[in-house]
Amino acid sequence: MVTRIGQVGITSRAIVLALIGTFLIQAAIEYDPHKVRGIHGALIALMQGPAGGWLLTVVAVGLMAYGIYMLFLAWRRRIDPL
Repeated sequence: MVTRIGQVGITSRAIVLALIGTFLIQAAIEYDPHKVRGIHGALIALMQGPAGGWLLTVVAVGLMAYGIYMLFLAWRRRIDPL
């Protein structure tokens, strides 16, 4: 189950980072640094699309799954003191 949560979360994170990369490339091509967007801008761009509300909800749930996955990894991590 944790593996599936991780897969959903990492996929959602990849979608957001791909959108940020797309905005970065678009800004570089057009020589306009004001078109670069961060996570906030990428999520707003998702919301403004044709199926915006649904798509934003799916990505938000995926990002929450990523957070849960990272919490699980932190809980299971073992630090070996020297």
